[in-house]
Amino acid sequence: MTKEQWLKILKGAGIAAAGALLTYGANVLVPFLDANGGLWGPAISGVLAIVINALRKLIEQQSEAK
Repeated sequence: MTKEQWLKILKGAGIAAAGALLTYGANVLVPFLDANGGLWGPAISGVLAIVINALRKLIEQQSEAK
């Protein structure tokens, strides 16, 4: 594998980890999320991962425009 491919894999892993950490933080800060049988955690994790990826893309686009 090339260095570029490894960087893509690491970026994806970082996005997934950030989403998981944000979900954990949301569960700690808002205990009622866990009271629903834990169904909200995976949903929030997915949404947060998408948001993090969108922000990363936005930052990349802005840095390329300069």
